[in-house]
Amino acid sequence: MMRTAQELNSLALRTRKVWNEDTYSPIDIFAIVNGWKDKKITVVKYPMSSRISGMCTKEGEDVVIAINSTTSYGRQRFTMAHELYHVLYEDNMRRVICDMSMGADKSESEREADRFASFLLMPYDALVEYEHDKAKWTLEKVIEAEQFFKVSHQAMLHRLVHDGFIGNEIADEYRYIT
Repeated sequence: MMRTAQELNSLALRTRKVWNEDTYSPIDIFAIVNGWKDKKITVVKYPMSSRISGMCTKEGEDVVIAINSTTSYGRQRFTMAHELYHVLYEDNMRRVICDMSMGADKSESEREADRFASFLLMPYDALVEYEHDKAKWTLEKVIEAEQFFKVSHQAMLHRLVHDGFIGNEIADEYRYIT
């Protein structure tokens, strides 16, 4: 059964709490995972096919997360948060290969992992705190926010549309900046 947005948001906030991170600040997810004492997670950055963002495997307590090193830093951070969802919160997960698509054609598990990653890296309250006036989400503000939260342009736009900060028309206008 698919988890609701509220459940995924709650998991993301609980994860931040375990890491002693507040709900307003950007996090250095690679430093946190590499220094996490409760879990032994090996992170590998490696060039992969342009269709693959990352993958993870879990055998007992042994976890390996591989991140496509040819993607942007923001995308790598999102992929790391996405893969963490698979290894921390999916029952009986052994191996997952995650593709680059952001569309609705993804599996339920992949959509959940994307939502969790978005909530983990950009908590709703942090976005509201960053700019509560929806009319002020200009292209410049979007770019500032994605740099602040260290996420990709596409991830920021997707999240702002999902939470009603901007409409699809504005997102389409902002999507292909030159």
